[in-house]
Amino acid sequence: MKYFPKKLTMTWIRNSYKEGSLTPEELAGEIVRRAEKYRDYNIWIVAPDLKRMMGYIEKLPKDMESLPLWGIPFAVKDNIDVAGSPTTAACPDYAYDPKEDAAVVKKLIEAGVDNGEFICEDCEGTARNIMFVLEGLKISAQTIGVTAEAVDREILYLLRGLGVED
Repeated sequence: MKYFPKKLTMTWIRNSYKEGSLTPEELAGEIVRRAEKYRDYNIWIVAPDLKRMMGYIEKLPKDMESLPLWGIPFAVKDNIDVAGSPTTAACPDYAYDPKEDAAVVKKLIEAGVDNGEFICEDCEGTARNIMFVLEGLKISAQTIGVTAEAVDREILYLLRGLGVED
C-alpha cells in the first residue's frame, strides 16, 4: 500500500504531486478509504465517492501549475449547494436537490479542487453564520488529516480571490 501521512497537509500534497509520487486519483482513493474507516462517526451526508471524485479529477488540466488549487480536495457543508448532492443543513425536512453549485463552490472547482459534502452540526441559524461553516470545514478536514491551521491558511488564501463578479 502507498504511504500516506496521518495528516494530509496541503504542503505534503502539493510536494508529492510535484515529485510525481502522488496522483489525484491515489489521493482520492485514500480519502475514500479514510471516510469508510470512520463511517460510524456520521461525518458525511454524502460520503466521498471515487467515481464522483474522478469526474472532477478527469477535468483537471495536465499542467498542475495552471490552477492554484490543482488536485486539492475540499468538503462543503451540507447547507451550501452542490449540484448532485442534497442540501439538507442536517434537517431532512428542509432537504432539496440543487440544480447548480453555489458560487463559492464553482470558484473552488475552477481553481482545481475536488469536493464532498459533510454534516452540519446544528441546522438552526447555520445559513446565517459563515464562521460556523468554516469551523465545520476545519472539523471535517481533520478527519482526513488536514490540520485546522492549514485550513485557516487556505481559507484566507481563497477568500482573497473568490469575490463573485457581477
